[in-house]
Amino acid sequence: MQQLLTGMNAHINLDLGIAAATVAPGGDLDDLHADFDKINEVLARMTNRFVENVEAVSPWIKFLDRIGGRAEQHVIKFSIDVARDEAWRLASQLAPLPADEWPSVIGARDNWSAGFGRFVLRPGTFLPFGLFVIRLRETNDIVRVIDLLSGVDH
Repeated sequence: MQQLLTGMNAHINLDLGIAAATVAPGGDLDDLHADFDKINEVLARMTNRFVENVEAVSPWIKFLDRIGGRAEQHVIKFSIDVARDEAWRLASQLAPLPADEWPSVIGARDNWSAGFGRFVLRPGTFLPFGLFVIRLRETNDIVRVIDLLSGVDH
């Protein structure tokens, strides 16, 4: 989950906003908003399958899912929604600017995204212990993990 959230952070919080502003600069950005929002729906549908694959690798995640009401899906969905809101905010900042003014805005967002990514990977003392316990039941068979996460049936 940490790896997923870290990857989402970099690509959604930073790259997506830049891509949106590049594709639809200036006043054209508003025309992109409906399509931009539809992607959230697609990502939400993909989340269910991803979580099933993670649960196949990590039995404790599956157990927590059963007692926690699919909490990890809510965390992922919330993270996607927040990240996409931030991506739209970045696109809205960049779109009206001339290209030579983009680097300072992108640099600030890059620093923020890097800090957030570090927090996700090293969140403090309590969560790492919980993650350690969860990892005790995960399979260490790399080929199996890759197959499970890519949806290959065994």
